Amino acid sequence: EEKLVIAVSNLPERCRIAFEYSRFEELTYPEIAEKMGISVKGVEALISRALKTLRTDLKDYLPLLLLLYQI
Repeated sequence: EEKLVIAVSNLPERCRIAFEYSRFEELTYPEIAEKMGISVKGVEALISRALKTLRTDLKDYLPLLLLLYQI
């Protein structure tokens, strides 16, 4: 869990915010788009970039994190 917190905190700011809204606050993409003042496609791009980065950074821990946080 500590590794996940560190990896998320190292994401670019907008990616981190979108990811946290999606996974931790369980907001929908339209809700995130409205909160961030961007399009739904923009949210999809940010979260996609965040997930790609997290998968790379956490590859050694991925099976456990997939179960816990649906990365």
